[in-house]
Amino acid sequence: MASFWSQNFDYLYFVYGLSFVLLASICIILRRADRTIAWQWLGLFGIVHGINEWLDMLAISVGDSFYFKLTRLVIMALSYVFLLEFARRWYNRNRPAIAAYWYIFPLLILLAIGFVDRNINWFNAASRYVLGFAGSLLAGFVLLKTACPADCKRRFGVILAAGSFLTYALATGLVVPKAAIFPATCLNYDSFFAVCGFPVQLIRMLCALTAMTGLWLYLPRPVNETASQRILHKLVSPAIFIIVILLGWFATEWRGKSLDSDLRDRLLMDTMSIAGTISPEQVKQL
Repeated sequence: MASFWSQNFDYLYFVYGLSFVLLASICIILRRADRTIAWQWLGLFGIVHGINEWLDMLAISVGDSFYFKLTRLVIMALSYVFLLEFARRWYNRNRPAIAAYWYIFPLLILLAIGFVDRNINWFNAASRYVLGFAGSLLAGFVLLKTACPADCKRRFGVILAAGSFLTYALATGLVVPKAAIFPATCLNYDSFFAVCGFPVQLIRMLCALTAMTGLWLYLPRPVNETASQRILHKLVSPAIFIIVILLGWFATEWRGKSLDSDLRDRLLMDTMSIAGTISPEQVKQL
């Protein structure tokens, strides 16, 4: 089972990132239809976090380094800041601004500690505890508060999205890389995989996919929607998403086989080079 997931992590990250990027595109449409909620901040979270997941996918293919890891972690933390801002804007919409940008200070502290100590896992875990968990949880509550449209389908969609973010808060904010900080010492990627048999990234990907689907269902329908528009909304859009998913699977599969072939060729060349340095006379003497 471990080998199966290690071979398909790149595809998992591809769907994970794509779901959040599509969520961002849906937020752009919602922003035009509903100005009472700061959809643009949720959209910024989606696009930035989706790019971060695609960078994780890239790290699997081309390799990783300290500064590349740090760059991805800064991008991840920034996406959580956008998620917190989405929630803060909603809570402050009818009252004086409270706790304005308070989360910037712990972010800067975490960034400084992670850079100085070069402790990437500590920075990753602390960012998820401080920013990821709070941002996802508050975003879920905000979406629950908006679950009041008369249209049952739209209400179901926003409730589905809210439940996805609440679940995502647990998956992204509590299950973190193993680090010298509690509870990361006991609740981490390795312990989760040992108990459940699959990586926590799978749950995160499903949450992103479900949140995107929920907000897609929440999109307002035109008052005078024609039959062709209804078919376009119900069939064409999901079909395009499925096609993109399949193309992504073929692309990541091809990339994986290409990397495996390159690795085999490199090992063969190294073996031949080593064999060329061995003298037959020395072998006979042995």
